[in-house]
Amino acid sequence: MTIFIRLAKSEGAQGLSDLNYMFNRVRVSATHVVRSLERNLSEKVFVALVNDELAGFACIDVKHSFCYETADAELTEIFAIDQFRGFGVATSLVNEVVKYCVVNEFDELYLRTSPTNDAANLLFINLDFKLGETNVYYALK
Repeated sequence: MTIFIRLAKSEGAQGLSDLNYMFNRVRVSATHVVRSLERNLSEKVFVALVNDELAGFACIDVKHSFCYETADAELTEIFAIDQFRGFGVATSLVNEVVKYCVVNEFDELYLRTSPTNDAANLLFINLDFKLGETNVYYALK
């Protein structure tokens, strides 16, 4: 099984829309995906292809601030279709995201995950991510 990771392209918008629904249970149109890929300059979307079939995706939100000379990024989404889980799709996606962050000289890559999401927590531990000690506060929702 060959896994190929690349940045998402507008031509794959319907597939991304379908995967987003599988993952988030939120229906967005292919038109919305195209618009987002073209206009949302802070978000980078990576896709995993297995034998030219869309197998998963990962998103990072790049954050620039006048307070710091370098940007950082948050891994906001990562998803692999059930039939491709256990074959390295998520690992390949995360490794490509890390590589992208290193090449672009980002200061930090961070993420949030539920303490009960065993699969995700194991993935990030196995990839040498370190558990932080940050409280997360929410407003507006």
